[in-house]
Amino acid sequence: MTQANQGGVNFPAGVPHRHDLWGMNGKRRRRASRSSVSPQSRGRDIVPPATTSLSPRGGAKHRTLKIRILALLAAAGPEGRTVEELADELEILKFRVQTWFDSTGKRLPEIEKTAPGRWRMKPH
Repeated sequence: MTQANQGGVNFPAGVPHRHDLWGMNGKRRRRASRSSVSPQSRGRDIVPPATTSLSPRGGAKHRTLKIRILALLAAAGPEGRTVEELADELEILKFRVQTWFDSTGKRLPEIEKTAPGRWRMKPH
């Protein structure tokens, strides 16, 4: 018993055609992936999100650096503070404060850069 002529070749019954195993572009098809969730864990409760950072040293809640920097800049007045002064008062490395200003701080409308390495709150 043979299947119908597929691509000029007669295949025995039960043998899949080459396009069934190999895609039309000549690449082998992958089997459907299994679920990444094990059957034992499907009914379990979802773990709530963490309230602290994932730092191995523990750490504070997210966004506390923003709150602390904004408080120090508000207390500094119109002259503002340098990155080094902020790092000393926050007791963190200077590059972390500089990176914060380069990424997050420059997007905040209430903060402005007055000189290289010096930031202040915008006067109202």
